[in-house]
Amino acid sequence: MLPRRTHLTFALLLTAGLCAGQDDGSMTNEAKLQLHTRIRSCTVMVRAIFDDEHGAIGTGVGFQRFGDDVVVVTNAHVVGEEGKFVSQKVAVRPWTKGEEVWLPANVIVTSRVDRDFLDIAFLVVSDPRRLIVIASPIEERALKVGKPVYSCGHPRGEEFLVDDGAILEVTAEELVAHDALIEHGNSGGGLFDSKGQLIGINTWMVDGKYGLAQEIHGFLGWWRFFRATARADATDWLETDIEIQDGQFGRALAVGKWSYDGDRNSCNALGSNHNHEVRVDDRYYFASLLVRAGESTVQIRDQWKKNAAQESMYPDYGVQRLGDFGRLKLRINDSQPGDNSGSIDLYVLVIGYPKGYLGVEVAAPSDSERKDLHLAAGTGAKVLRVDPYSPAAGAGIRVGDIILELEVNAAPPVPVNQDTLAKVMLEGWDSVAKSFATVLRDGKKIQNLVIRRHH
Repeated sequence: MLPRRTHLTFALLLTAGLCAGQDDGSMTNEAKLQLHTRIRSCTVMVRAIFDDEHGAIGTGVGFQRFGDDVVVVTNAHVVGEEGKFVSQKVAVRPWTKGEEVWLPANVIVTSRVDRDFLDIAFLVVSDPRRLIVIASPIEERALKVGKPVYSCGHPRGEEFLVDDGAILEVTAEELVAHDALIEHGNSGGGLFDSKGQLIGINTWMVDGKYGLAQEIHGFLGWWRFFRATARADATDWLETDIEIQDGQFGRALAVGKWSYDGDRNSCNALGSNHNHEVRVDDRYYFASLLVRAGESTVQIRDQWKKNAAQESMYPDYGVQRLGDFGRLKLRINDSQPGDNSGSIDLYVLVIGYPKGYLGVEVAAPSDSERKDLHLAAGTGAKVLRVDPYSPAAGAGIRVGDIILELEVNAAPPVPVNQDTLAKVMLEGWDSVAKSFATVLRDGKKIQNLVIRRHH
């Protein structure tokens, strides 16, 4: 767990005395046992080996399942050092009674920005026995100071520990400060409520006393995972349902091997440097995995940076940043695939919101609503639907609200209606990371709802 002194410290010291010791006294022993079991089922120990003498132990949480594979979320500092290397040897251990099981894992992305308290990594884990349960995120962002919370993980290498505490502060930056136990080894572990629902991912430790968790709702819409399978014997491009839109980019992880030609030579997604005459695209290695977005084609060709002690490791994967827009198509770089066999799974992480996206469906307020609320003609956009985990949901915009104004680029607020809302969002999208909304709710004006567009 990374230590940190922050601007939150003063507020934490003020609120700690008010919140310390608050517990959910209504829970029976049976309920506590069920809560412990639920949290334990979706929590894993994460082990990353850096070299013969160095490595890291942390915690992870089951995030999403694709058949026999699971996406696990943890902290970036658990699996490597940002900008320098990412461990090529990562494994996770779910809780199992009477046995110790380590499952192989591949890192698909790491993202660490200290000034924003962002420290996230996603792993793809092979889990054919279905040992890892996927955590359920909190249904509503009803996070209040004093709410009981439960931190879990492997502090200082302990087998598994759950500690209770309370929320001390919830910030506009989607951080949850709490006083449940945080120690080295808790990094990447979950912060849960009394129902066992996931509130956030523990990352930082403040003054050795308090923990900071990245709120789960802050990145459920920002990080979206998909999977597609490319067959080695396919004679044409496979069109997937995965789309990268303007304002987004992708990160791809290709896992596995396939065989080509009659000699049954095999390779992973990076391909082989021969057979120029039968390549679909001669710019890239033969039998590599090609990914097309729009009119642009790339090869899944990279591997994570290694430190010196890991140069001899060659895992069966490839990673690639995808920056072009469009629906993804896949195929093996082999124009004569008839005698090929096997397949490769491509995991795609689509990062970000589409440009101009707010996440609401709106309409004009009715004439009676305008009369009752004293709204001028042509003003206001009534919210009919709010997409889960969208910028609007993160801002606290609700169905039934009437959006009156948006403030972007530190300019004066701009009045909006159902026709101009999207245009105003789009025009200010690239300039700042957040804007502010004013809404009318139950006849009362609510100002400065923070719409965050970047994480």
